[in-house]
Amino acid sequence: AKACDLIEKRHGIHLDLSNIPLDDPKTFELLGSGQTAGVFQVEGSGMTRYIVQMKPTKLDHVIAMVAAYRPGPMQFIPDYIARMHGEAEVEYRHPAMKPIFESTYGIPLYQEQLMRAAVELAGYSPSESDELRKAISKKKKEEIEKHRKKFVAGAVRQGMKKEIADAIYSDWEEFARYGFNKSHAADYGVIAVQTAYLKAHYPAEYMTALLSASASQTEKVAWYVADARSLGVPVLPPDINASGWGFEIEDLVPTTGPGQVQPNIRFGMGAIKNVGQSAVELMLTERRKNGSFKDLNDFARRVDLRAVGKRSLECLIKVGALDAFGNRAALLASLDHLIALSGSHFRAAESGQLSLFGAATGVTDNIALPDVNNVDKREMLNWERELIGLYISDHPLTPYQQTLAQIVTHFSGQLGEAQNQDKVRVAGLVNAVRPYGTKTGEPMGFATDENITGNIEV
Repeated sequence: AKACDLIEKRHGIHLDLSNIPLDDPKTFELLGSGQTAGVFQVEGSGMTRYIVQMKPTKLDHVIAMVAAYRPGPMQFIPDYIARMHGEAEVEYRHPAMKPIFESTYGIPLYQEQLMRAAVELAGYSPSESDELRKAISKKKKEEIEKHRKKFVAGAVRQGMKKEIADAIYSDWEEFARYGFNKSHAADYGVIAVQTAYLKAHYPAEYMTALLSASASQTEKVAWYVADARSLGVPVLPPDINASGWGFEIEDLVPTTGPGQVQPNIRFGMGAIKNVGQSAVELMLTERRKNGSFKDLNDFARRVDLRAVGKRSLECLIKVGALDAFGNRAALLASLDHLIALSGSHFRAAESGQLSLFGAATGVTDNIALPDVNNVDKREMLNWERELIGLYISDHPLTPYQQTLAQIVTHFSGQLGEAQNQDKVRVAGLVNAVRPYGTKTGEPMGFATDENITGNIEV
């Protein structure tokens, strides 16, 4: 809903769950490329791998994947994909089964297929077919055997050979045990395609909404930031003159290339640890009223920095939100003086006295930053990681993200999806190593693998 609101506000196009196209080629191209981060129901690493193999071209394919990606039927996914691409033959035990199971390439996947087949092949009534579905799905042995006899007898009456009818029923016992309600799978599949459409056509708006919804989940935010950048949507660090409380879209002309306005996602100040909403609202209220802050003196005169607080200001400086006013080392060195001068100005204003900042007094007390070297880039990035939870202005792995996405099975934020004993492939920077000796004297070691979304202990 937030993505649709942003799209309407920025493009004048009204989209909702009733009018998002479900047959858009670009949508299925995005799914097949594996850019599924943030797409409903299919963003998990395992599902993404299968979606990439599948290369869906229509809604039915996505619905089938939603239904099949569960313990049990998951083993049939490779066969489904092979049949879909013509790499394996689609066979039916009886020609009458083709109209019922053709959409899933001969694989019984949905409970509705089983029920229809019982009606058309064996003369069941709709209510009887539902009883068959319940018997198999709930593994009721006596009921299953009772329906075997009933189904085979009914199919034989319709002209089918007994051994074929018996074989069909045996197939169903295996498949239908995991059968999924197609209407439920369709609900999920439709939302998956709708969210993929928004991401494919309006990546800035969709990723902004997604980041806003996931703001409290640091690893997800890191993952979505990396994904937005891989889609060509820059994600910018917090800025005192540009950020709101949450994630927002900011249109900027790129510094390189053609001078066309490009949407960027701007980090909100609410993402910074130790920066409270009341402090941010003070700055935003003043900015909305009187425009951007021109320099450090203007900032100190217009916002009571005593109310913002030293801790908040320190964290804002460390993540680069005040970079427009000077380098971070100099700003940190001047922090106490800055707050003191701002406090003097506001105390004078409150008591009706002239402020030292006022030009009309003939006396001004400007803040002059000390001439000190800025902190090195690695320390800046570490501050960002500490206070926002990720590297925001840069990441050493950013240039390799698209390559890594093709060869890595799990980033740190996705490891929780892996099952015990699953084989996984991870990649990143080794930023710490700790040698260790086993009880038998064998050497081994622990390493910290730092990737786009977090750390993995190896």
